[in-house]
Amino acid sequence: MPYTIAVSFDKFIERISITGNQADIAESRCKSIVNLLGKEFNILEAFPLGSLVSGTSLSGFADADVMLVLHYGAHAENKSPTEFLQSVRDKLSEYNTRMAKKNGQAVTLYFKTWPNVDIVPAYRVSDDGSFYCYKIPNANNNSWIETRPKIHINNMKKASAQKIHLIKMIKEWNRKHSSYLSSFHIEVMALSYENFYSDYAWHVFKFFEHMHTKIQSYIPSPSGLDGYVDDYLSDSDRLEASNRIEAALGKSRDAWSAHYNNNDKESIEKFGKLFGDRFPSYG
Repeated sequence: MPYTIAVSFDKFIERISITGNQADIAESRCKSIVNLLGKEFNILEAFPLGSLVSGTSLSGFADADVMLVLHYGAHAENKSPTEFLQSVRDKLSEYNTRMAKKNGQAVTLYFKTWPNVDIVPAYRVSDDGSFYCYKIPNANNNSWIETRPKIHINNMKKASAQKIHLIKMIKEWNRKHSSYLSSFHIEVMALSYENFYSDYAWHVFKFFEHMHTKIQSYIPSPSGLDGYVDDYLSDSDRLEASNRIEAALGKSRDAWSAHYNNNDKESIEKFGKLFGDRFPSYG
């Protein structure tokens, strides 16, 4: 067991990280979905997205996300967003599926082996003959969402390994505190945080400070389209998330201060209370 903060964070990262190449895992599941649905749908494009692609998934708590771009005339025309999403689920009726209720944008397909897959159906929108965006359904309010997910995927590829580890830590904290924030929201906030190469104790504290500033106002979509990264939060959820971030900011400040004052035992204990049981104990 660790006696220093540096070793504690190394072990924490090891515990919450998925072994193997996450992007390869996501790509493999994407191919499985295309093979499964290729005879049922006119699939124009399919690609993995989400935390496995960005490398920020948590061990034991990760699904694969696949965007399935379907022919508009064959599958989306004259359908409401809810009907469009349901039509994909209907084609999977003999399998174990559910509608992803949290964001209303996907059908979850359960596999016998990890990971399960959140299938996000979409269709392309063109402007003067050129690609403009994808539209995906939001069954929660029966609306269409315009998105360009490859922009975020490419932005995440530029993040340092240390920032990727930091994102996983914050996602673990979020998971232990009722998952008020979406993974995408956390990743976008991290992209506007400085790159760094050492001292996780300091940067956990500073990132919670960064988050506390960011949660106070809406964050525009990184795709440049209308909409906001955090418009999934109701006013009450935003207030609760802000309160939880503020509490984490205070705890991380105290934990870093103990480390700064050469009391790594106290620092490890305080970070353990912040992050939960997967953060290693002192000793």
